[in-house]
Amino acid sequence: MRTIMRAVFGITLGALVACALVSCSSSSGGDNPVLPDQQGATIADQAIATEAALRSIPTTYINAARNNFEVAYWHTSHGTHVTYGVFGLEQFRAGDSTLFSVSSNDEAGSLYFRDYYGNTDYSWADLSQTDTANGWATWVDQCRTWLEANQSTDIFMWSWCDIAGHNVSNYLASMQTLINEYGVGGTKVGSGRARAKPATFIFMTGHGNPGDNLGSGRPRDQA
Repeated sequence: MRTIMRAVFGITLGALVACALVSCSSSSGGDNPVLPDQQGATIADQAIATEAALRSIPTTYINAARNNFEVAYWHTSHGTHVTYGVFGLEQFRAGDSTLFSVSSNDEAGSLYFRDYYGNTDYSWADLSQTDTANGWATWVDQCRTWLEANQSTDIFMWSWCDIAGHNVSNYLASMQTLINEYGVGGTKVGSGRARAKPATFIFMTGHGNPGDNLGSGRPRDQA
């Protein structure tokens, strides 16, 4: 279980530090880092999410992610593994309680991780439930409302309970709509617009199903 937690956290931290890496070289100044767009994105899966990879990340990047970013994450039970990893690494090694400090409140020196288990702001608890006839359009509208009301959130992430059998094309198109509006260079981002600074959107496929990921209509081939 500890290995699984480290691997899952490695995936999450990899995404956060990728943001920090870019922001260190392209900040607009002040405390609001500029987040990356889809170009040059880094994918950290279970093959590289090891402790060796984790420890090779420069401390300056980890500090930048921990001190500058605010994460919002919606999920049900299948998505709790990410949260367990994020909050569990603090006690993994000596010094990690500071290096990987995380809080569900906006505490100085900690990554602000807003964990929405079971959902309080939306009509659905995770993306599997969103995939209905009119669900995606409503989900996009609710995301717009939330992003505009929570200006300090930099990283926006939802979990699937199980992506198999769902309309992945609608998922990708809906996420792209939000990226086009609220991502770097988005049409609704900037002075006098709906959102002052951009958000980074993390795509998440949910748990895999042995023998059920490849082929017509299955997750990989729809993407």
